[in-house]
Amino acid sequence: MKKVLLIIVASFILMFGTGITTAEAYYAESNTLGIVSNTLTEEFSAKNVILMIGDGMGKNHIEVAKEYNQVEQLNMEKLSKYDGEITTHSKNSSVTDSAAAATAMSTGEKVNNGEVAMRGLKKLETMAEYAASLQKEVGIVATETLTGATPAAFSSHAINRDLFPTIIVEQTKSPVSLFLGEGKSRYNTYNPSITSRGFDHIKSFEDLPSYNHDKKIFGTFDRISPNPGQGDLSLSDLSLYAINYLEHRSAGKGFFLMIEGSYIDIRSHENNLFGMIDELNAFDQAVADVVNWATLDGNTQVMVVADHETGGLTYNGETKEEFSNEMFTSKDHTGTNVRYFLYGNLNNVIIPPYIIDNTDVSKIIRKTLNGNTLNNLKNYKQIA
Repeated sequence: MKKVLLIIVASFILMFGTGITTAEAYYAESNTLGIVSNTLTEEFSAKNVILMIGDGMGKNHIEVAKEYNQVEQLNMEKLSKYDGEITTHSKNSSVTDSAAAATAMSTGEKVNNGEVAMRGLKKLETMAEYAASLQKEVGIVATETLTGATPAAFSSHAINRDLFPTIIVEQTKSPVSLFLGEGKSRYNTYNPSITSRGFDHIKSFEDLPSYNHDKKIFGTFDRISPNPGQGDLSLSDLSLYAINYLEHRSAGKGFFLMIEGSYIDIRSHENNLFGMIDELNAFDQAVADVVNWATLDGNTQVMVVADHETGGLTYNGETKEEFSNEMFTSKDHTGTNVRYFLYGNLNNVIIPPYIIDNTDVSKIIRKTLNGNTLNNLKNYKQIA
C-alpha cells in the first residue's frame, strides 16, 4: 500500500509540480517506479570520466552476442559494479534518433529528432564545453565518420544532423583536443580550417604521433574495422591511445572522453546479424581494455550505455547455429529501454536509480566531474 501511495504521489508531482508536459510526465512516471527505493551516495567525484556508447545496442543485441560467443556474460556485464536501464524517447517522439539521444546524454536536455545540441535556434552546452569549463581535456573517438550524430552532439551545434559543413566548422572551434574517427574523404576539404585551429590533421594510423604529442590531434581515417589487419588499429587501440594522450595533456587535471562503437547501429539497420556481432564484440573488447585501465588508475569512472535499440532484434533462446538475419524485425530504431553499466570505485561516484532517462547520463557525468554533493533523490531529479 505504501509503495502504491509513493507512486501516486510521485506521478502527481511529475505531472503537476514540475511544469512538464503530459507526454513527458508519462515517461517520467515509468522512470519514477525505479527510483522510490533507491538512494545515492552523498559525495562523489572522479578526476576522469569515460562514456562509452554502443550505438543501437539493445538488450537482445547483448544476449545474441553472448550466445554466439558461448559466454555467460560479456565484458561489459561481468566487469560492471552497477547496471540498469535507460529510457530513450526524444522531445517529439517515443522513438529517438541518434542526434536527439546523443544530445540528451551530452547536454541533459530533450530535443527533437535531428537536432544536434540545439533546441530550435538555441545552442545547448555540450559535454565538451562543460568539461572544458572545469579545465578538463576532452576527446572524441568513434568508429563512424566524425560528423555522425553521436560524436557531433558532443562536439558541435547544428539545427539538423545532416548539416555536415556546420558540424565540421563547429568541431574545429570546440574545446575538444582529440578527435579520432572515420571520415578522411569528408574532412580533407576542411584541412585548412582544421590546421588553422591548432590541430595536426592525421589521415592514417601510421602517422599518429606518440601520445605525449603537444599539439591537438584531428584524426580522420578511411575505416576502423572490428577485425583490423596488419598496420590498422582497432577501437581498443584508439581508445587506449586517446586515454594516454588526454592523461598526458591534462597534466593531472583530468579529462572527459566519449567513445562510440558506431557500427553496431549501422549493421543493425542493414539487418546484418553477424556483422553486428563483430562490431559489438569489438566494442566489448574496448570496454574491457578501458575498464582495466580505469581500475589501475583508481580515479576514473567509466559508464557504458546505448543510445537506443536498432532493428527490433528478437531473441527467443535460439542457438548460434539457428541465428539468421530474420531475427531482426525492423530496419529502424525502436523505443525500448536499453542498458547502462557503471565501473570504478562506486564509493566515490553517484549511484543512480535502476531506471534512468538518457538526460540523466549527462547529469551523472557532470556532477561526477564537478565533484558536487547530492543529498537525496529529490535533489537529483531536479538538477537542471
